[in-house]
Amino acid sequence: MKQTVDLTLREEVDRNWGEITDGEYLFDRLQRQIELIKDITRDSVAECLESLVSSKTNKEYRKLTVQVVGASNPEDGTPPALEGLLGEDNVVKFLGPCDKSAVKDYPAEQFITDIASFKEKLEPYPVTKIV
Repeated sequence: MKQTVDLTLREEVDRNWGEITDGEYLFDRLQRQIELIKDITRDSVAECLESLVSSKTNKEYRKLTVQVVGASNPEDGTPPALEGLLGEDNVVKFLGPCDKSAVKDYPAEQFITDIASFKEKLEPYPVTKIV
């Protein structure tokens, strides 16, 4: 589809004007993309996905897990303190979504308990444009 030529002058103008308004000025973007697509293999895609989503190969791997903890005293609605959820080994225990017998242990340092300090440590991602 990227190799099809512009059928009308309007298509070419729109494509080039988009490059100008985006401030990228890559008027040969389609040719560059075509060359990059030729180099893509099934193995390279699998390797890329594994590096992004596998905790075994990526040391910076992160996963967001949200667990709703009910009130310790339903009458006044106060949630239990985090210290009450931690065991003697400082590990939070929780159940998986469907299998109640699959209890997993995760160290407490892997949990975000102070959202403000966590947000201060984050670095914003740079604006990414596909070449």
